[in-house]
Amino acid sequence: MFVFACTGNIGRSPLAAAVARRRLAEALGISETDLAGNGIEVTSVGTHAPPRFRAARFAIAAGDEVGVDLRSHRSRRMNRKLAETVTRVYCMEQGQVEHLVAKYPVLEGKVEMLRPDGEPVPDPRGKDLDFHREVRERIDEALGRRIPELVALVDDV
Repeated sequence: MFVFACTGNIGRSPLAAAVARRRLAEALGISETDLAGNGIEVTSVGTHAPPRFRAARFAIAAGDEVGVDLRSHRSRRMNRKLAETVTRVYCMEQGQVEHLVAKYPVLEGKVEMLRPDGEPVPDPRGKDLDFHREVRERIDEALGRRIPELVALVDDV
């Protein structure tokens, strides 16, 4: 299971998970709906997410522009059961990495920044659609570098 994490789980992480599902399915030569049938789950959480909030409207719009639909997304936090089943967690900020490892020691060695260079993906909360587009592009760029790693991890499972 691959998990993407941000703070509120209403913008960056649901967008990252949706784009990652699409890109991973393409890399594996299967449909997105076939991922789960092959035991591959891609989801998102927030470190401080309120339960069951919808994705932010500009996150939905930014997703729509690249063919990913966030309308059914509902926010959630990491929990112990989920932490025990993850293969890898990708965070948008270093503070999220530290928070998750401190709260769930079982995640030690499984949590890292989404961007391989360690740079954060900025929080678009309260920003306009153009800022959300920039965030989407940063996420997509990072995923472009991460997909081969995810494919290798799938092959190892």
